[in-house]
Amino acid sequence: MPSPSPELVQQLYRIPPDRFVAARDAAVAEARRAGDPATARELARLRRPTVAAWLVNLLAIHRPELVADLVQLADALRTAQRELRGPRLRELSAQRRAVVGALVAEVRKLAAAEPDAPPAGKLPLAEVEATLNAALSDAEVAEQVRAGRLLRSASYAGFGEVPRPQLRLVTGTDEEPERPTRRPGAQRARPEAAPR
Repeated sequence: MPSPSPELVQQLYRIPPDRFVAARDAAVAEARRAGDPATARELARLRRPTVAAWLVNLLAIHRPELVADLVQLADALRTAQRELRGPRLRELSAQRRAVVGALVAEVRKLAAAEPDAPPAGKLPLAEVEATLNAALSDAEVAEQVRAGRLLRSASYAGFGEVPRPQLRLVTGTDEEPERPTRRPGAQRARPEAAPR
């Protein structure tokens, strides 16, 4: 079954969001005229990105080597986190801040080169930064960023944190779980108060 060429899809995601739907619909109509209904259906499924996602897509399309560096850094951070290597984590965290800052500056330059981009003061750079940080934390977001087909910005709370395990003190006696409160007298007072 034919599918749209990656170049065509990339070309669509290069278009500013306010013109995306018209360009996609024109591509759908062209595929239908060419007698390719399967490609037309695939193109019709493409969704318009938010402005922040579009900016990240521009980065992936125009500067894929920078996005590849971001993905490599993400892998290194995950490895250091898994191995609990404190000094390496601190070094990589500083590198992360520098890389994300440089990528946001690059996004600003790419947007300035786009004739239909929002004015510099209205660019959602905080969302772009949050998305790049999420890509460092989440392999699925990183893959979406690398593909240049992000639809909306992403965020990740608490970079590198692993959910805390549920810890319980195990003493070896059966009595420990039986003590719900420190004031057992308070439990006896409740039944006496109920009949009144």
